Amino acid sequence: MLIERTNNEITIRISPMTDIDDLQVFINYLQYKELIFDINVSQDKINKLASDLNKNCWKENRKRFV
Repeated sequence: MLIERTNNEITIRISPMTDIDDLQVFINYLQYKELIFDINVSQDKINKLASDLNKNCWKENRKRFV
C-alpha cells in the first residue's frame, strides 16, 4: 500500500488482491468522516440515525438473507 499527499488530495494505492467488499466498507467510512467534518451534531444523534438506517435496511433486505 502506498499513501501520497499533495496540496489538493491524498492518493492511496492498494493491491488488486484487496477484497472489494472490504474496500467498499472502508470507502464508506471515509465518506462518512468527510461528510461530518464540519457538522456540529452530537455523537448520540449520529448513533441514533445510524441505528434507524440499519433497522430500515434490515427490514427491506431481510428476505434476501433469511
